[in-house]
Amino acid sequence: MLSAALARQYWPAESPLGRHVRFSKNDPRWLTVVGICGDTKNWFDTQPEARAYVSFLQAPKPDAMVYIRTIGDPLQFAPAARAEVRKIDPAQAVFEVKTMQQRIAEETSGVGAASASMIMNAFIGLFLAASGIYGVISYSVARRTHEIGIRMALGADRGSVLRLTLRDAIKIGAIGLGIGVPFAFAMIRAMSSALFGIIQLDAATFCMLTLILAVCAVAAGYIPAWRASRLDPVTALRNE
Repeated sequence: MLSAALARQYWPAESPLGRHVRFSKNDPRWLTVVGICGDTKNWFDTQPEARAYVSFLQAPKPDAMVYIRTIGDPLQFAPAARAEVRKIDPAQAVFEVKTMQQRIAEETSGVGAASASMIMNAFIGLFLAASGIYGVISYSVARRTHEIGIRMALGADRGSVLRLTLRDAIKIGAIGLGIGVPFAFAMIRAMSSALFGIIQLDAATFCMLTLILAVCAVAAGYIPAWRASRLDPVTALRNE
């Protein structure tokens, strides 16, 4: 029996039924394809796997795994399954009776923990990036309090002061994003290539994170400028 993915790989435009295959060049046995079955997916990248199946009588092994489809809780049928196995072979050991959910959870537990850790580190990195942008631009605007006081003393209104400082803050943020966004994009492409496409570029998430950093840049320029524009010009002129 061949999986559909394996059949498509070797006979994409014709039926593989009746064809002869062997598992390796050193295997002297040629087996006849008698059927096609559905694909199983790799739990890591969810891609269909190429599989070939032979009868247990043709290739016996010291142990075997039996899958049972049930209705309701699968573990309720465990005693009946053990009894059926003992009817065939009383000396046969039956062990590791688990549901498919338990098996998948055990196989993916390491990846799940790594994924959770990476997500947490990503949020920490996003917080540090946002707070760093806010801190740098906010400090830059706060240092201009004296300049803002001079402008207001010479007749500049609050709106013009806000527009001036916001324009400069947006300029600084745009330069930073202009350098960081292409670099991040290139890094994602490199990681996706190195990990065989497992890491995919989510355009919506990428744009959302970029927007968050841009909002932080605008807020970093607006808040200190708004505070400075609310000050009395004499107080602002005394600020160092």
